[in-house]
Amino acid sequence: FAGNTDPNFIAGAVQSFETEKTVPVLTTSAPFVVVGSDCSLTVNIASASAISSVQWFNAVDNTLVTEGGKISITTTDTRSTLKISNAAAEDRASYYCKVTNSAGTTQSANLLADIRSGLIHQYSFNDGTANDSVGTAHGTVNGTLVIADGMAQFAPRNKANYITLPPRMVTSLKSFTIMFWITSGANEWSRVFDFGKTSGANGVNYFFYAPPGRFAIKDGSTEQTCNGPAPAISANPIGGTVTHVACIYDTDNAATPTMRLYTNGVLSATRTNCFPMSVVDDIECWLGLSHYTGDPGFFGTIDEFRIYDYAISCPWIQAAYKAGPNAFPTDACNLKSVYDFTNDCKVNLEDFALFAAEWLKCGLYSCGVGSKI
Repeated sequence: FAGNTDPNFIAGAVQSFETEKTVPVLTTSAPFVVVGSDCSLTVNIASASAISSVQWFNAVDNTLVTEGGKISITTTDTRSTLKISNAAAEDRASYYCKVTNSAGTTQSANLLADIRSGLIHQYSFNDGTANDSVGTAHGTVNGTLVIADGMAQFAPRNKANYITLPPRMVTSLKSFTIMFWITSGANEWSRVFDFGKTSGANGVNYFFYAPPGRFAIKDGSTEQTCNGPAPAISANPIGGTVTHVACIYDTDNAATPTMRLYTNGVLSATRTNCFPMSVVDDIECWLGLSHYTGDPGFFGTIDEFRIYDYAISCPWIQAAYKAGPNAFPTDACNLKSVYDFTNDCKVNLEDFALFAAEWLKCGLYSCGVGSKI
């Protein structure tokens, strides 16, 4: 290059470089599903260089998972999804994914195919017993409690009349919904259900619903409540006004354990940052009786009592309320208003505020005299 007169030419050694190679970075997603739904486990892939291999493995025995039968695998440069179609309870298992590029291989965290049964206990009282028509957690009738006309009749009031369910009804569950239809007389501290234990004359480590609309959880000393409206009061609960109640404990859809109370299909109370379910010691699970020995027995009827092993969504709660006891909705999608932006089964000022905020973001508003929308 000697003698080069180009003013843009600079003499010197030729340098070369390449970017540092890094292994793929993986993030995962594995939401729970109910039996009969498709279960999808997803690994999101971030890689500075081309991906050469994506493989899925069973986390129990580390065997390679291949497509076939109910399992399909879809992979792109940025994502790989393992799908189990029409998932059954026996499909519950853990998997992981290995992604390789020129810098090496990254293994994802284990992803659980979390397949819930849905309705796990149902007490319809239609056969004159407190038997569980879905599972095997049959109840024992105490005292002279009458079960007739599809109802457990806690009237007249008598503390000796209650139903004992097997221990550990809820503490093994990650999230759950307890749903029931009741009529109620004048009740203060009586219980529709009380799962916990008694220490002396007091209840401890419990999870209960009381007819004044009190939904509570307690560790050894402190009670947390999620209070809503009281059910309708009937002078004679047998044949009285029916109230639908759903008590939800949710760790799947919230940052902290969350309690929600629905009354007649409407979200009536929410409490976040709740105790973990491990504080509950549900060795005594009762319908109609409190763990506080001074509390009265329940005065009313229970038409049906259900337990689901997941937190039911608002549209399905509303659909169950509309369907009534001993009936199951098949499609709740058309029951949710398009204006229910907060997903609480109500349309109010909170929804309007969200709507207005999104409207303003779109720029569809007046900017002064003479402006157009």
